[in-house]
Amino acid sequence: MSRSVVTLGVLTAHPDEDVLLLVEVRGGAFTGTADVWVLGDAMAAFLAQARTLYERLDGRASLESISPGELALSIERIDAAGHLGVRGRLAQFATGEGWRGRFAFELAFTDRWEFEELRAFADNLEACLTATGSSRGG
Repeated sequence: MSRSVVTLGVLTAHPDEDVLLLVEVRGGAFTGTADVWVLGDAMAAFLAQARTLYERLDGRASLESISPGELALSIERIDAAGHLGVRGRLAQFATGEGWRGRFAFELAFTDRWEFEELRAFADNLEACLTATGSSRGG
């Protein structure tokens, strides 16, 4: 079974504003990529939750897009050994007549991360936010 890979790249972020993310999910033969907006406060809360989860191995880090259903991401401890469960959904709205408000593509994903993968994930996301000038980067 191949592992899924979840990547969040920051496309646009300004101090104290919302964040445009490039989200990519890969697993086996499936790949999904979408640009999604998240609230700046939601991004800050997600990073704080991820840090708490890493430091205490307790709790959950969750992130959702501004547009309902485009992105849902959750990371939480799943066993006594400190493994983390990563699950979520990435979707892209369809365009054109007859598609209004419907998704053209949806990709649900689950994965199991080692403890250190959370730190690398959060560090990378914070570095991207800082590089784009966002005060949300820590």
